[in-house]
Amino acid sequence: MLLRTYPCQGVLCLAESDEDRLTQLAAVLAVGSMAIWPANSAVMLVAQLPDAVSQWIRLVDDWTIANFNAVLHHGGEDGFRQVQDKISERGTPMIGLQTIRPGSADIRLDVLVVERPSDVEYARDWKFV
Repeated sequence: MLLRTYPCQGVLCLAESDEDRLTQLAAVLAVGSMAIWPANSAVMLVAQLPDAVSQWIRLVDDWTIANFNAVLHHGGEDGFRQVQDKISERGTPMIGLQTIRPGSADIRLDVLVVERPSDVEYARDWKFV
């Protein structure tokens, strides 16, 4: 069976600082995905970015109902537990959930992609997320 790697359809990026937000954005863009940012914390930063970059960011008022299947969280353990709880209430499939220490650029890109069969015989029975 042949597998191909595809970017997640949307990656929720949660961070306290603009530096961490930009680090997350670099990772999301590296895999070719769309960044989902909470509007209340990122509107001013998006306005400062070039159009070629900001077109890959979708601002949402309520991230708990946004369409994403991976999460990057820059923050502490307590915040991560809260995010986990809210995501588990959604009942939708998740490909990856990753927490990163504030200020760190250590983001695993494999969490932001999914492998899917590219062989026609296998692909017809595959359930895409």
